[in-house]
Order: sequence, then C-alpha cells, then structure tokens
Amino acid sequence: MYRQIAKSILSKLGLQRIPKHRLPLITKQLIKSILPVQPVIIEAGAHDGSDTEDLRRTIPDCEVHAFEPAPAVFRRLENRTKSDSRVHRYNVALGESASTMEMHISAGRSDASSSLLKPKAHLDVNPDVTFDETVSVPVVSLDDWAREYSISRVDFLWLDLQGYELPALRGGTQLLRKVKAIQVEVNLIEVFEGVALYHQVRSWLESQGFKIHLVDFPVDDQGDVLFVR
Repeated sequence: MYRQIAKSILSKLGLQRIPKHRLPLITKQLIKSILPVQPVIIEAGAHDGSDTEDLRRTIPDCEVHAFEPAPAVFRRLENRTKSDSRVHRYNVALGESASTMEMHISAGRSDASSSLLKPKAHLDVNPDVTFDETVSVPVVSLDDWAREYSISRVDFLWLDLQGYELPALRGGTQLLRKVKAIQVEVNLIEVFEGVALYHQVRSWLESQGFKIHLVDFPVDDQGDVLFVR
C-alpha cells in the first residue's frame, strides 16, 4: 500500500524513480565540482565512516565533520577514521535545539536506519529491519555546535538523518547562510512518525535561498535532493 502511495506522489510531483541498481545521480565527483578548494563538509548520519572515507578520497583537501549519534555505530566510525586528522567525529545527533532524545536503533538487514523518530511505514516497506532497542542520545543544534567549535564556514552539508533532516536544518539558520550546497534525504510518505515530507523540506530550503540542483529517487518512498545557492 505504502509503495503505491509513494509512486502516486512521485507521479504528481513530476518525478521518476530510477532503478536502484544504476549509478547514483548525486556523486561525490559532482559535489567536488561545485565546491571551492579546501572545502569544509558536514556529514550528518555518517554511519560507519565508509562514505566519510570516500569523501576524503574524492576530495583530498576537504575537512569533514562527521556526526553519528548511535553509540555502537559511532565506534566503527571512530575506528575507521581515527588516523585521518582531517576527519572530526561527534557522537551526537543534530536537532533544532539542545536536548536529550530517545533514538530508535535499527537492526536486522540494516543498522543504518536508526532514527530519533518512531518508525511507521518503514516497518511495512522494510519488514526485515527491526527497531527493538532505544538509547538516549544528546542532541545539539548546528548553530550551537558551530559556536562551540569556532566553525566560521561550512561549504557542503550532507544530511541523512532518517526523517530528522528538517529539525536539524532549522537548528542551523545562521550557519546555513554560508553553506554553498546541501544534500538531504527526503521522504514521500510517513516512513517515521511526524517526518517532514519532501515538499516541506523543499519549501523550507527554498525560503532560505536554496534551489534544487538535482533530484535522485532510487526507491519509491525515499530519495536525495541536492540544493545549491
């Protein structure tokens, strides 16, 4: 049922799903081409650091601030990138303001779907992914983090927060004024309870001066959108 709803929404938005087996449209080479030299990158939802390593290989002069709130996964990120002095790791979640929240930890086929939001359609769309555990995690806003660590500039913001992208963006309105490009995961259906849907994320980012550069939907219910100034 949920997949049919998502397909209908894709059609109404004039978007088309491209088969998952093909190469992604939003590549790190593309990101490199639109960023300045020595770019500062935030990767939020860094998971185990595999994409972090790929970013550093593709853009050797970049500096990456990698956020991953799930404790067990963060340890893998830390072990994978600890020898790279240009990767800075933070075991916190991003949100609109400082707090402590319960994170729903994913397991089964994937441990990459942990979210601050309670799973909803995700349980039907991906029945082999379970959410049997919750852990308390600290939440910070991008603006508070930037002040604490004296970060004056970020060129690229990459958010893969399993439905919590819009609160994270709202917590960084000051920092976003200097951001050149944002890659954000978006949802067409309520994969998690209370998730901001694609049109809401798009509308908010457009109100902040960003415009769509590229849209990539490898599956019916979720996709990635690259916004630029």
